[in-house]
Amino acid sequence: ILPGGGPGVAPGMVPGAVGRSPVCELALMRAGASDPERVGRSLEQFLAHADTLAAKQGKGIMHAGAAAQGCNYILFDYGWAAEAWRAAEGDARTRVRLLELLLDCRQADGSFLDTPINGRAYGTAMALLALDALGAGAGRAGGR
Repeated sequence: ILPGGGPGVAPGMVPGAVGRSPVCELALMRAGASDPERVGRSLEQFLAHADTLAAKQGKGIMHAGAAAQGCNYILFDYGWAAEAWRAAEGDARTRVRLLELLLDCRQADGSFLDTPINGRAYGTAMALLALDALGAGAGRAGGR
């Protein structure tokens, strides 16, 4: 977070790092320093900037977004956003949006990829963890 902001960025906010907000709030919640409401707000903030992050999917150049969004964090961000959603007992609308974002990273061969630098094995592993957190695994009803 940059206290002074920057071009097109409000003071105290860096949209390029908003994807890490859910994992940070989740860690704070697990340490007893946050709560489900704050985790939920971090997910809302993440989703407000998710389309800009998603536009970097498949690229090989890091931090090329207008607000320093990086393709190398996409499935990391989606995976931890899904885990934060589960821990905070999130709503159905957020679950559906996270699933949409995640499935947009699916490749023709069934693997998942955020950037060629991380590769399909990493991407698929993160996607499977996210799908599990979202209750989308085999034999599950999924969703709340």
